[in-house]
Amino acid sequence: MTKDIDLFHQEKAEIFLESLKATPYQQIDDTGARVNGINYYTQILCNPHYTAYFTVPNKDRKTILDVLLCGKEKTYCFNAEAFDMMKTFNVSKS
Repeated sequence: MTKDIDLFHQEKAEIFLESLKATPYQQIDDTGARVNGINYYTQILCNPHYTAYFTVPNKDRKTILDVLLCGKEKTYCFNAEAFDMMKTFNVSKS
């Protein structure tokens, strides 16, 4: 059951990415988890149509982005709207 499971991981990623599109919102929460005696975090994402669990070593912003992207590359958009938002929220120029 623990051999040749790449197909299951791929299927989970595909189902999760489609589920993100099902509603305009997602609920996210986390809880502590122990993995081989080390503290991890289980991220729980859901909407009325699904619930997905991801156990990860961190719960910082970058980790959540990685969970939401399901391994896809992170990209960033710096356009006029982004710079306007930075002004609005007094983001440091540096």
